[in-house]
Amino acid sequence: MCSAIIPAAGASTRMGASRSKCLLELDGKSLLHRVLEVLSTIDQIGPIVVMSPPEAEPEALEEFNQLASNFSQVFVTSGGATRQDSVRLGLNFLSSLPGPQAELVLVHDAARALVTRELVTRCIAEASERQAVTAAVRVIDTVKRVSSKGIVIESLKREELWMAQTPQVFSSSLLIKAHKRAEDEGIQATDDATLIEAIQPVFVVEGERSNIKITTPEDLVVAESYLAGLAA
Repeated sequence: MCSAIIPAAGASTRMGASRSKCLLELDGKSLLHRVLEVLSTIDQIGPIVVMSPPEAEPEALEEFNQLASNFSQVFVTSGGATRQDSVRLGLNFLSSLPGPQAELVLVHDAARALVTRELVTRCIAEASERQAVTAAVRVIDTVKRVSSKGIVIESLKREELWMAQTPQVFSSSLLIKAHKRAEDEGIQATDDATLIEAIQPVFVVEGERSNIKITTPEDLVVAESYLAGLAA
């Protein structure tokens, strides 16, 4: 069995929205709704915890809870100041639930609203064998490492470069261990795979180009185009 944590506590500053980004609509459904629709239909996934903004406006928190009520085993609790804090708090919340703990934990950003059941199930299947996986896509552009003065230092080997996505799926005990180590040593990372990499290898599962992270108004337009293509 696999539990899930959905970090949705971001401030949405790049989106320029006055409300939580994950509550913005994409073709009539909020980003968070789309993610919950996918995760809640996968048999291997049990409890899902949504990490809401820590100081959410009452209206936003009500929306979070109302949305969660449409799905079984979906809980809403306050996130932290950073994504890493939110995942750690999500792990604490899951450990407080009654009954046996799931062997795996899936972490997926609410902003990746076009995630598919196929990608999620592949990540879970691989994690059950390998303990730590992240969805990722190959870099297709030439990437330059550049100095603070704008001078190219080197051109990186494109065949070795991947762009990480979510879902990321890990052994529950491994993810708890990684977050405990990060908290004790003051380590900050932008995703959970980075924390795990210091402990053991993380394996890549081929992601999907459509699984973009929606962070700007332009991203919403791109997502709408992908959605239209997927529906065609």
